[in-house]
Amino acid sequence: MPPAMSWNSLPLELGDRIIDHLHDDPANLKHCALTCRTFLRCSRFNRFRTVIIKERNAVKFLQLLRTSPVGRFVHTLITITRSTNMPSFGPYSNVLWVEKHLPELSKALPFVRTLEMQRYDTPRASTFTGFTSVESLVFKNSLISNINQYRDLLCSFPSLRSARFQGCMIGKSDQVTSPEPKIPSLRTLDFILSQLDPLSFVEWLLTQPPSDTLERMTLSPLQKPTIAPAGSLLKAVGTSLGELRISIIFPHAQDSIPDVPYDQLSLEDLTNLEFLSFGSPAAHAKLNPIHIDMSFSWYAFMLESVTSRCLQTISFSLMTGDIDEVTKLSDWERIIQLLSSSQFTKVKEFRFYILADGIEEFVSDLRRSLSALDEAGKLAFYYTYDDTLKAEFPTVQCSSARDEGVVEHSRSQRRTRD
Repeated sequence: MPPAMSWNSLPLELGDRIIDHLHDDPANLKHCALTCRTFLRCSRFNRFRTVIIKERNAVKFLQLLRTSPVGRFVHTLITITRSTNMPSFGPYSNVLWVEKHLPELSKALPFVRTLEMQRYDTPRASTFTGFTSVESLVFKNSLISNINQYRDLLCSFPSLRSARFQGCMIGKSDQVTSPEPKIPSLRTLDFILSQLDPLSFVEWLLTQPPSDTLERMTLSPLQKPTIAPAGSLLKAVGTSLGELRISIIFPHAQDSIPDVPYDQLSLEDLTNLEFLSFGSPAAHAKLNPIHIDMSFSWYAFMLESVTSRCLQTISFSLMTGDIDEVTKLSDWERIIQLLSSSQFTKVKEFRFYILADGIEEFVSDLRRSLSALDEAGKLAFYYTYDDTLKAEFPTVQCSSARDEGVVEHSRSQRRTRD
């Protein structure tokens, strides 16, 4: 830099852009914040945009908030507690520090948009009433006593637009009452590896605003008792839903065709569906102690029921076990026929997320079977290497090459990590 120039002579936006490259380097962001006033604002923005709170650092962070304005830079707050099955702690003692500090945190963090709670059992709605700016709520590996408690929890966030429950258990309520005030109009609702009473939950949900405002939904996995209620929910959301991620599992049936009511889970009413993602049967077989049927029948049933003319993308997640089964099942041949049919001529991309070794022959066969789509540049293969994430969230795949290791598009087109 010429001697006559200084950092202050550069446009402010350019300086911010340079510091933005340190967004995942907290040590150097701290140094930048201490360098000069010009660096301070952008350094704090990146350093405190996402904050993770545990019992050991909660008090220290609260002390910082009392003496510094960094709270206004926090957009994502994540709390992590210990598991309640630890013998050295009493029942739910591990979350007492959360209930103690969250009310004060909510006052000091006025612009939090995402609140994520990990391993937090029996949440009390009163603990969260101060988070009026939260739009996205995430609960992971948590226990919610009953649907009424779940309902009260959602009602405590007036600005809520997205709710995600991953690895959670929601208990059954003898009677589900209507809350006052009503829950916010959700746009996204995700249930991933979670358990709840499907019938009473859906019956209650259909009386609430989210039933006709949902734009995105994840149901992974559905089991036989949940298929009919899930079908009622899909029918109710109708034209509002634009994105659906789904997987179905059921126990393996010996020497017989599994009695699974696929006809109750139709996509016929989703006339504005744009993105449809199918999870991996093998992923759930890997996670469940019982033997899971590896059939692709539900893929074909759901594809046949599609009526949306707005569909842009169809994606499939396939693991090693799936690849082994594909060569044995006639269901896959039916799927190939459907993808090549006039029903999906307006689809712009067919994605295959593959986590398996030695898949060259499978990909070659798939290209030959879908040669017309391949020639049109509509096939995309995403090879993933982190099997932990893909197995745990089989239907929650990234929607772009940015989050993947290697991406091979049809023919000569290639996209790699940004």
